[in-house]
Amino acid sequence: MYKALAYAYCKPTVKRVAIKVAPGILQTYTGVYQLSPDLTVAITTREGKLFALPSDQKYPLELFAKSETEFYLENEDIVAAFVKNEKKQVTHFVLTQRGQNMVVKKIR
Repeated sequence: MYKALAYAYCKPTVKRVAIKVAPGILQTYTGVYQLSPDLTVAITTREGKLFALPSDQKYPLELFAKSETEFYLENEDIVAAFVKNEKKQVTHFVLTQRGQNMVVKKIR
């Protein structure tokens, strides 16, 4: 019923298709990022997949690749786009949620 309501009153739900990203590229995104003064996000890899673990949660969330640099949470309007500097080191990611962008800096 929810999908029917979404179709009738909102934009139709779109099924995203994840792509595979090389493990070496995923590894460059690993580290700890500062979301707010009280909240960090640990980005890790496991079995060729990328995960995010906010410091206020117990279980990691799988991130699905939209491209080599953009990842999304399944069933959520959240995208993380990783950004590298001129030395090809990841410095931060841009978190987009409900049309709002937030820069999340890598701290280690």
